[in-house]
Amino acid sequence: ELWLQHLSAKAVQELIFVNRAMTLDNEAHLPATLFRCTSLTKLYIGFWWFPETAALPRSVAFPYLRELGLFSLIMMEEDLAFVLNRCPVLEKLLIVGSRWPVWLRVRSHSLRLVEVCEGLVPEITVLHAPRLERLLLWGAWGGGDLCNMSSVIKIVHAPKLCFLGFLVPGMHKLEIGNTIIKVGIIIFVFL
Repeated sequence: ELWLQHLSAKAVQELIFVNRAMTLDNEAHLPATLFRCTSLTKLYIGFWWFPETAALPRSVAFPYLRELGLFSLIMMEEDLAFVLNRCPVLEKLLIVGSRWPVWLRVRSHSLRLVEVCEGLVPEITVLHAPRLERLLLWGAWGGGDLCNMSSVIKIVHAPKLCFLGFLVPGMHKLEIGNTIIKVGIIIFVFL
């Protein structure tokens, strides 16, 4: 952790931090010292157990982080929300090979790209993302059993969304506003 303190003192801007074991059998936890690197603009982390963010100071933030890649991590939904809430200028979010079910709620004024690949994704809800242009899923399936592996993608407010990619009919359920889109039919739901 000493060298992370050194990187923080040097105001490092780009960091790729991958656990060399490349497995999660050893329960290697991401050092909380990483959260002191507030000058980061790009951060890619992989093959770690995410620290419990409830134990981190509420003042933790990545005020300059524009790009975040999470690869083969084990983390909780609330930890993901904690990190995203502390990245006010984040433009690009990548979640690849997640080792936890991803329940992603997007509420961001800066996010332009969200990409989720190879993992369990029961639900993604875009609540308020006025700059979001691309939402990409690849190899993402829901958390049900083998007969019901569907994911729900809900778009509430994303006026600039122009690419919604790689949804599989019957596996991904899409809701845009009050409209539920299913294979072959459109159902209007009025609330």
